[in-house]
Amino acid sequence: MLAILIKDEYPDLAMGYPYEIEKVYNDGHIKLKGSPRRYTGSSFKIMHNDKKISTREAYRQQQLGQVKRKLGLK
Repeated sequence: MLAILIKDEYPDLAMGYPYEIEKVYNDGHIKLKGSPRRYTGSSFKIMHNDKKISTREAYRQQQLGQVKRKLGLK
């Protein structure tokens, strides 16, 4: 999943640049790879398989992926 900054709220990130998501939290925050900080998911456009998805759907996709890995399906 990729996150693209759409609101200029974080000076450490570039607008319009795609960042890879490391983790999505159930409270609407995300963590980007290589960054120790949590960001508000509403400040980003989250892309999965070239489609825009909500933060809630990103969390659901992440949880589904974890279950698949534990079952050995992925």
